[in-house]
Amino acid sequence: RYFKWVLNVFSSPPIYSVYVQLPDADDQTPLEILQNSKFYPYFTNTIGAIDGTHIACHTSAREHDAARNWK
Repeated sequence: RYFKWVLNVFSSPPIYSVYVQLPDADDQTPLEILQNSKFYPYFTNTIGAIDGTHIACHTSAREHDAARNWK
């Protein structure tokens, strides 16, 4: 019920234009990723990612089974 509302808030100009920074097509992969085997194999050819973002959401008891194990 709130997902679309939150999505609209985060994609609206006041939030999006201030906090979202898209990489340029010619930007190189940061060295912190290239030199770390924990990250590089999984981020090969990745254009962008959301850093450290966790959006907590809770379903109603009626919708709980439908939302189980979703990330």
